[in-house]
Amino acid sequence: SQAQASRRGDQLRTEDAEIARLEGLIENAHSERATQATALRDATAAGERLRQQLAAAERQLTARQAEMEQLSTRLLSTGAERDQLRAAAGQVDELRRQLAAAQTELGKSQALAAQRAGELSAKAAEVARLSQLVETASTERATQEAKVRKASADATGLQQQLAEAKAQLSDRERLAAGRADQLASGQAEIARLNQLLDTARAEQAKQETAAREASADAARLQQQLAAAEHQLADAHVDSLRELKQAQNGEILRLLAVLGAAEAQLRGKEQTVRDLGAKVAMTAEMTQLSEFRSQFFSRLHAVLEQREDVQIVGDSFVLPAEILFESGSAELGPSGKAQLHKVAQALRDIGSQIPPDLDWVLRIDGHTDKLPIKTAQFDSNWDLAAARAISVVKFLLSDGIRPEWLSANAFGQFHPLDSADDASAFRRNRRIELRLTQR
Repeated sequence: SQAQASRRGDQLRTEDAEIARLEGLIENAHSERATQATALRDATAAGERLRQQLAAAERQLTARQAEMEQLSTRLLSTGAERDQLRAAAGQVDELRRQLAAAQTELGKSQALAAQRAGELSAKAAEVARLSQLVETASTERATQEAKVRKASADATGLQQQLAEAKAQLSDRERLAAGRADQLASGQAEIARLNQLLDTARAEQAKQETAAREASADAARLQQQLAAAEHQLADAHVDSLRELKQAQNGEILRLLAVLGAAEAQLRGKEQTVRDLGAKVAMTAEMTQLSEFRSQFFSRLHAVLEQREDVQIVGDSFVLPAEILFESGSAELGPSGKAQLHKVAQALRDIGSQIPPDLDWVLRIDGHTDKLPIKTAQFDSNWDLAAARAISVVKFLLSDGIRPEWLSANAFGQFHPLDSADDASAFRRNRRIELRLTQR
């Protein structure tokens, strides 16, 4: 879009130059038209003067003809009169030549005036054509300027969308990085626990082998004792008693070893069970961490990436100001609208979590450390608890299953900011959403 806007700008500059050239031509045409109009006026004035001269000559000719008629009637009685008559005839001929010359000049002037009038009409037509071109170019320029403004607006919109997409991508990359770290940590813990489990199982196998060997030794000794008793039935009673006591002592020792081995085996079995439970819990925590990241990503998207909404650790933090009035636990219209979006995201994520994964969305209420004591709230504990319960009740009314929710109160005792100023107090007044194990 920026390239298109640049091309449109170049096109507008070219059209501006063309319009300036046409305006120069129009100005020249107007100037020439003014010159032609002046020449036409001069020719018209000259023609008028010639007509006046012609009229004067015609009047003089008429007067001379009248004089000639008078002289003719007098029949040229004297020589002097004949001379006057000849002179008058010469004057008449001269006047006729002057009249013919004036008529010729008048014809030339009229032809020149007609030519100038034709040229003036052609110039006027050219001026009209150039004016039309200028008007068309101006219209096209206005259209192109509108297109450029629209392209600029589109480019601005695209830049805004690009900025929003970059911000959303940054948030998702941050969430993905956190989730990757948690997943890597969980996988490392699972690997360590599996190694401990394998070691415990190997030790258990050794203990079981030792127990079986001790049991076999005890059985052999009992057989030896029975054989000895049968073989020494006729021997001296004291020697038999000493041998029996020695064998009984060995049997007791072996039984003690067997008991110790069995006790140690039971301890190893309990360790194996504990390690198995820890492995299962770690796997559940890793799986739940993935759903938590998806839930927080959805919340960040539906809450329109508000700057005052943050992710702190494994909690999604909503400032109390967007949900409640100061000192109140009653949700306002804006707070309900935001929590409705939370409920939509929770329904989508909750339906994807496996039924055997024991989880809950913990709603934690926090306040600042400024004391409160009103008829409704005796302390910050009461205010924090009431706000958490209000959020839970709204989510329940919006269709969230009750076994998914838990309300908790922390009062002022877990601040995000330990400073003593209005900004810190505002950060500490909050509702935290934490997707965790039950």
